[in-house]
Amino acid sequence: MIYLAIFPIIYLCEIAGAFCREKYPNSKKTSYILTFFPFFLMFLLIALRGPETGPDSQRYMAVSEEIGNLSFADLADPYSSRIVREPGFELITKVLYMLTHSTQSLLIFMASVTCLCYWILINELSPDPYLSVLVFYCASFFMFSLNIARQVMSAALCGIFYLLLIRRKYVSALLISILGTLFHSSAPIGFILIFMVTLLPIRKFMAALFSAVAVLSVLFVRPIMELVFSVITKYQKYLNVDKHDSVGMVIILWGIELAIAMYLLYFAVDNHPEKSLNATHTLNRMDRHIYCSILFTVMYVAITFCSSFVWLALRIGFYFEIGVLFLFSMFTERIRKHQSRLIYLLTVVLINVLLTFWMSRSSADPLYTYHFFFEY
Repeated sequence: MIYLAIFPIIYLCEIAGAFCREKYPNSKKTSYILTFFPFFLMFLLIALRGPETGPDSQRYMAVSEEIGNLSFADLADPYSSRIVREPGFELITKVLYMLTHSTQSLLIFMASVTCLCYWILINELSPDPYLSVLVFYCASFFMFSLNIARQVMSAALCGIFYLLLIRRKYVSALLISILGTLFHSSAPIGFILIFMVTLLPIRKFMAALFSAVAVLSVLFVRPIMELVFSVITKYQKYLNVDKHDSVGMVIILWGIELAIAMYLLYFAVDNHPEKSLNATHTLNRMDRHIYCSILFTVMYVAITFCSSFVWLALRIGFYFEIGVLFLFSMFTERIRKHQSRLIYLLTVVLINVLLTFWMSRSSADPLYTYHFFFEY
């Protein structure tokens, strides 16, 4: 099975990457080449899937065919009796179907955008790209539901948006944010929050954020959402959630992620003890990336915890999984620099075991790899 085959390929990439790092310590070209193979297989998982794979593939392929058979005038009709989806999604579906007369072309497009964006993001910003690829796969950002895959495509564009902000390419970032918004209605929330976290003064924002997410998550999310959904009744179904099914085994994983985040926060800036959260210095690009990854992780855990009460929060949490994507690799990179090789190797092995056998089983949601192995 292609799902099982990806695991040893990622492990082999990690081993090969470790040897290449010794010989070519600053070569991005090597990591791009090595990570291409697992990403190509992940691309195939979506691009070549059939209607019988996953819980909603058949329904979404039927929807894609319906949109493809509509005229452009029908697509633009605001009073249509059909279920209207995001304009970007409908337009690209129509164009692809018009060119190919196949719903498979939409899957190929979504898989291409998602995997290409994460391939670039990981290789440009991750200290250990191979470990980040394993996180990406085990957390199953791009599968299992096609409805989720559509949103994760927007989340992938959010990741590129963050990369462009870090590099101060603001016009390109604006264009990417507009494009991502066209594909999923939840995308503006992700883009706005990522923009705030990335560009606001971190030393002032961090303490307020830590306090706010903790209080809001525990005390106010349910009553606030009940009030909102009493007005916007379309989303009331998201209040009906089984707390056990939403959280499941993931609580312990959240604890580990938060512990690593706090560890990195304490040692965030190497060799600069004068730099603290209360200092008045300007963070350089990599320092800011570390702090942003910590913040994204905290926000991801807090927002996903809210899904115990309101399932809609899980959809918002997708946009902050990029923090987890870098968190583990930043942790192992620090261990590599400051501890013995034996401790580093043991840490990498333990994290690989954790990701493979815990993250992939950490939710009752069928997005996760474990549920493909044992439920389908």
